Amino acid sequence: MPIDRDQLPDDPETLRQMVVDMSSQMDKMHRQIDYLTRQLFGRKSEKFKLESTQGTLFSDDDGGDGSGEASADEALDPAASADKKVPRSRPEREKRPGEGRRSLPPHLPRVRRHHTHEDLAECSHCGKTPKQIGQGESKETFAYVPASYHVIEDTQYTYDCGCEETIVTSEAPMRPIIGGLPDVGAIANVLASKYADQLPLHRQEGILLRQGIEISRSVLCGWVKHGYELLLPLFVALKLALLELDYIGFDATGVKVQEKGRGRARRGTMWAYRSAPDVALVAFEYTPTHNKDGPLQFLKGFEGYIQADAHPHHDPLFKGEHKSTRKEVGCWSHARRPFERIAVKAKRKSGVHARVALAFVQQLFDIEREAAKRGLNASERLQLRQEKSAPVMEKFREWIDETLKVCLPRTNFGRAVKYLDNHWEALSRFIEDGRLEIHNNYVEQELRKIALGRNNWIQFGNENGARWGAVMFSLVGSCRRSGVDPFLYFYDVLERISSHPASRVRELLPDEWKWRFEAEANAKIERARDALKHATVASPAEPASSPAP
Repeated sequence: MPIDRDQLPDDPETLRQMVVDMSSQMDKMHRQIDYLTRQLFGRKSEKFKLESTQGTLFSDDDGGDGSGEASADEALDPAASADKKVPRSRPEREKRPGEGRRSLPPHLPRVRRHHTHEDLAECSHCGKTPKQIGQGESKETFAYVPASYHVIEDTQYTYDCGCEETIVTSEAPMRPIIGGLPDVGAIANVLASKYADQLPLHRQEGILLRQGIEISRSVLCGWVKHGYELLLPLFVALKLALLELDYIGFDATGVKVQEKGRGRARRGTMWAYRSAPDVALVAFEYTPTHNKDGPLQFLKGFEGYIQADAHPHHDPLFKGEHKSTRKEVGCWSHARRPFERIAVKAKRKSGVHARVALAFVQQLFDIEREAAKRGLNASERLQLRQEKSAPVMEKFREWIDETLKVCLPRTNFGRAVKYLDNHWEALSRFIEDGRLEIHNNYVEQELRKIALGRNNWIQFGNENGARWGAVMFSLVGSCRRSGVDPFLYFYDVLERISSHPASRVRELLPDEWKWRFEAEANAKIERARDALKHATVASPAEPASSPAP
């Protein structure tokens, strides 16, 4: 609110204190404006580019004594390197895998069209009719025909031996919903569209209506509920399979959930738990609140490494009875983000120091990229980290200790450095085991699918819908990591699960299902397509009926 000059105090000390307070508030507002402006218009990538003064921060080949100290001083003092002009040349960008036009996959059916001349006129010079002398190159065009919704009519027949003592009725295939309308393909399509393609039920209702099929979203919701009930044992098996491992990363994102009688949606939490990249398992769980109870309950009985951000709600996971059985693994992506926001203000002293911290972090990530590029296994990556990452961490630790002596603790920069100091043990954990990741980005990638989907479905209708979503997102996410088509997976599992032994339910999780049943599921789809080729269309006047055997 505006200041009334007539109401200002006369005491100089009070006025000085008011100026200091206003200056502090203005500085905070400027930081918020800078951050929001960058969120709206700036670069969203977290990749940090080393400049000429920082590119040799840790290098022995710096033209000096090989210690790297001179480069560090230059990075801290921009004036020291102002006179050094490094010519910049734009490197040629490497072509990414998959760029350019690809040939269409061979499994798609081909419709061959031959464009010939039927009635050719005689040549005006010689009077002869032109004859074919060659064939041009065939060109492929990607085409689409609306989806093939169809009806299956199952007719049962009764047999009598003549003496009326033995009467036999043929069996019809079991339906996924007893007395219901859909078969497994229809339910699988709704589930895959809703949870893999992020199409809410009201949009699926509209898609069906455009093809002349009137099925209300309440009916579609019933199909989703039935699919959830059938697939719930798979989620239980998926959770148990995750807890049997010794390395899990997790994170959370907020979701809106409607509450009856409240008049507006309230905020719930969707937690994502993911295994190491070499194990294709991911599980989601919904909780009404964001507190320690969610991960404490899910990870009950787990022993091993747990990777997450250093949120205070996560501290109980590593205290008390869990202190000796669990080890916290820090996330360097979370640790560097505050510095990345501060480094935007390159002209300020804090911005220069933040870029030094980012240079250390960038060095660690470069070593990880080298390991990935070379395709190193866990033991080889551990050796590389011991040789290269460990020395960088030692220098980084020295820089943190020196910086803590001079930085103000209540500034953004001071809090960012203090975060590194408080969680240094967890952030250094990746040096101990080559299987551990330096960041928790793999879990954030799973949450990003939900964040993008929120733009479509906005909110869950109720808490039951949120729990259904957690189960389906878990199976779809595991399918994605296993390289499995979610529709094909649901199409097969919804039919198979009723007769599959409960003791072998682990076989139906996407990573095992892929090599056990995927080929059989594809063959089943092909048989359905072949049957559709010979299907008949009912007359508008009379319904179609199956011919007698």
